[in-house]
Amino acid sequence: MRASIKIASGRLLLLQTLLISSHVHAAALPSFQKVRAQHHSSYATLLDRNGETLQTLQLDRSIQRLPWVTLQDLSPAIQDALLVSEDRRFFQHEGVDWRAMAGAAWENLVHNTHRGASTLTMQLAGLLDPTLTWSAGGRTYKQKWEQIRAARQLERHWSKPQILEAYLNLVDFRSNLYGINAATSALFNKTPSALNASEASILAALLRGPNAKPGIVAERACGVAARLHPPRPDCADITALSLRQLHAQPKVTFAVAIAPEAAKQLLHTPGQRIVSSLDAQLQNTVLSDLQKNPMATSAAAVVLDNNTAEILAYVNVGNNVNNIITAHPVDSLLQPFIYGLAIEQKLLTAATLLDNTALPIATDATYPDYMMNTPVHAWVSVRTALHAGLKAPALRVLNMLPRADYGERLRLLGLHPADESNTLLTIANAYQAIVDNGLYRPASFHVAGLNKSQRVMPAKVAAIISNIMTGQPLDSRNPEININANDYYALNTNAQYAVGFTANYTIALWMDDTDPTDMIDAWQRITHEIIHLHPARAPQVPSNLVIRNVHFIPLSKRPGWNYSCRAQSIRSFLHPLHNSPNNIVSLTSVSYH
Repeated sequence: MRASIKIASGRLLLLQTLLISSHVHAAALPSFQKVRAQHHSSYATLLDRNGETLQTLQLDRSIQRLPWVTLQDLSPAIQDALLVSEDRRFFQHEGVDWRAMAGAAWENLVHNTHRGASTLTMQLAGLLDPTLTWSAGGRTYKQKWEQIRAARQLERHWSKPQILEAYLNLVDFRSNLYGINAATSALFNKTPSALNASEASILAALLRGPNAKPGIVAERACGVAARLHPPRPDCADITALSLRQLHAQPKVTFAVAIAPEAAKQLLHTPGQRIVSSLDAQLQNTVLSDLQKNPMATSAAAVVLDNNTAEILAYVNVGNNVNNIITAHPVDSLLQPFIYGLAIEQKLLTAATLLDNTALPIATDATYPDYMMNTPVHAWVSVRTALHAGLKAPALRVLNMLPRADYGERLRLLGLHPADESNTLLTIANAYQAIVDNGLYRPASFHVAGLNKSQRVMPAKVAAIISNIMTGQPLDSRNPEININANDYYALNTNAQYAVGFTANYTIALWMDDTDPTDMIDAWQRITHEIIHLHPARAPQVPSNLVIRNVHFIPLSKRPGWNYSCRAQSIRSFLHPLHNSPNNIVSLTSVSYH
């Protein structure tokens, strides 16, 4: 026994002598400021335009680590539990607690235990220098000596609060939970400032064995709590909490998660905090409606600012495919650009009559499928044809246009002539150009949009198309939707899309496997909420446009009249209108000179 005591005393004396007499300096340790600056969360966060959190993604899968927490933002309970458990004389020693080290050496020799005596400063030195980190085989005397020297160096250059703060932000608590912020969030769904004494005792106990079984952690935590200042937490409560919270793999979760698709596109580096153009209020509005809709197996929606093309809402629900940027057949949604180009080339006005009889299309025809086999509805005006999305008139007008001109118009709008090659986002962006007076701005997540625009159609033509598309005040089968009669909107739909705009926003919706009327209702509900937040009044028509009513007189009253149109696909302005009461139709004609 005496020999063992002499050996232990000799080892301590040797360490002290080497420490005092050595002229070799320990490797330079980083400053507190550098350690804090280099600390990065394993997560990246997407913020809305006002700084509200939208989504957080874990980009470093090897660890769970959250942003640095200052000592002022920590609960006093965790500081007390930590010092009681790991370093009772932290504020008295200068990096090494020789008294504790001697006691540990005695206990290890006499009782054959493996008690350590590393102070918090020594443990922090190990966290900062991987060569000093404890391993399964323990530390050599040389490593222990280097750890002591590093701890004393830290004490000379760092303050006690800095050492305590850095330790709590760097230490491994359980599994791959690094730092007090991640541990508190994953285990107790709290911030570090809200920890109570029971939770703090459990966290302090985890430092002795991060992956210990819940029962062992509970036993150790009760020991920590017993040494706290009164009032002390009850051991039974600590045990119940340990068994409940430590039975499963801990996982950091986040209360707000409303923009996963946008986050996947914008977040690439752990620790990023990206401010986007998204508006949390609009994002929530659209997401809530689509999640409550039982009719669609999957759905997507995007909202753009009409003046900047900023993406304000970007929502995809129902499956793992991002249907905002996945190509789907757009059907009749390209018609506004067909009619716009024809009006620009002065082939049509809003009141021009078009033949709506079914087209005999050859099997080798190159026309889009969505314009074929239209039911017979006699003759209709351009306004009626576009507003109703009729197929045969659109095909006849497309046949009037130089294909190169039409292809170039779509290219400038970011669209593709092939029906199945366009996406919800590109369609929304093209419609946004209509309401933005013919200016195309690429849709983006940049606040204030991208600083570039290109005129793709004359402002007067854009105003005519917008005027044609303008619908009546919202009228839905849903009795909850009540819109002021002066509220302004335009809407175009097909089997899977509903795309339109108010004076402020372009709203595009895609749904799979749903009835078109349900999709229109969904679009109207979303638009109703948006208009409620931001009232939308009809814009003023440009002063250089001529607006007048056109009355078509029945042929029976004007025998022999036959006005031929320049376009061969339109036979006559004056033709019996079988679908019109009294054979008379009153239409608004919008044209420009």
